[in-house]
Amino acid sequence: MGILSASPDGNNFDSCSIRYASETLRKRAERHKFRCVILDGIYACETGKFQEMYGKDYFIHTACPDDLADQAACLIKTLVKGC
Repeated sequence: MGILSASPDGNNFDSCSIRYASETLRKRAERHKFRCVILDGIYACETGKFQEMYGKDYFIHTACPDDLADQAACLIKTLVKGC
């Protein structure tokens, strides 16, 4: 299952925004592209589905917003170094 195969479910249309951002990024020429999706905690599918779509190495799930910036910075550094 890819992120672009997601579709609106219930009252949640996050997948439409994610799809638009993905299509926009795909058209850009930069070597490093970054898409950040921040959810309000009310999403149409379970966390496991998001991990499946993004890959567990590219997914941050935190209940503590204070930790998010550090976790995101660590993930970005790891991804850029690996390229």
